Amino acid sequence: FLFIFGCYLETILGGLAVLVIYLGSGMVAAGTFLLINGASSAPLIGASGAVSGLMALFCFLHWRIPVRCFYWLFIPVKGYSGFVYVPAWIIFFLWSASDLGGYLGSLAEFGGIAYTAHLGGEAAGLITGVVLFVLTRFRPLPPQAESGTSVPFDSDKAA
Repeated sequence: FLFIFGCYLETILGGLAVLVIYLGSGMVAAGTFLLINGASSAPLIGASGAVSGLMALFCFLHWRIPVRCFYWLFIPVKGYSGFVYVPAWIIFFLWSASDLGGYLGSLAEFGGIAYTAHLGGEAAGLITGVVLFVLTRFRPLPPQAESGTSVPFDSDKAA
């Protein structure tokens, strides 16, 4: 996910901006984990909160863009699989609901997944998206546009 969404955001925002957003999302994710879970003895490793921030930023800025998703339905006789295009806002909603459900389901004991860090990273990504939108008048790409054929920033308004 980092490679896919990070590379895409890097082509739009630049490498330094993506690095700052990534590190900032990671810090917010770790802070959210500490705030909600307290000083837990469970280790908090990985970068899932930071990656969640980049994914949330992408979904906010390009909420209408269809994302190609793989599906697989297991049926004992024959499995069905393929690809489907889903708007980014639906992906974000399902993914956030999954993290929230995982957190609520693991309140009794820590299950090894830092759902609160994921949620904190998602919040950081959304807040970053709002700030970018307000400060730069970011224009999302139309759903049918390819990333290389349209300019997401309006240079007349950004100056």
